[in-house]
Amino acid sequence: MRNIEMQFLDEYKRVDNICADMYSCKNGISAYLAQMDDTPDEDRLLVPSWDDDYKALRRLRWLRNYITHEARASDCDEADLNNIISFHERILRQEDSLSLLYRELLRLNRLPVYEDEETPETEAKEEAEGDTEKENVKRIKRTALSFWELISGATAFNLLPSMVFILIVLVLLLLFIK
Repeated sequence: MRNIEMQFLDEYKRVDNICADMYSCKNGISAYLAQMDDTPDEDRLLVPSWDDDYKALRRLRWLRNYITHEARASDCDEADLNNIISFHERILRQEDSLSLLYRELLRLNRLPVYEDEETPETEAKEEAEGDTEKENVKRIKRTALSFWELISGATAFNLLPSMVFILIVLVLLLLFIK
């Protein structure tokens, strides 16, 4: 393996680890690319360097895979090393494509609201609509848990013995019915 390839792989690992931490996953750059893939086209247009960054990252990931899995020498050169170093620096400065997009969406007040995310707007909407299905599910879960705790005196730590007892009673009932 050539020295330039070793330097490239070292820098790639640094960037991949940062992205893996951001996305709480194993393959960070792949997760970053997946996030770029999932971004709507109209949002991509808000970042002028989006397409160039996307193509460069895909090439850098391909190059990393080629170096690590192929026996032949790669076409890795100074430009590739400089690209991964540049991307690393831009992530640290929050000047990468996804960071720029986030800032632009924030500026335009267009940040996406995820289903589980509680915001004042979603809380007000739920209150105006009355009981939602989500609230009903929460209430049913609380009621079911309270019921099991009441009849068995169970908590999260001693639920298993109660369940075994109930299972034994059911088996005896089935045998008695036959």
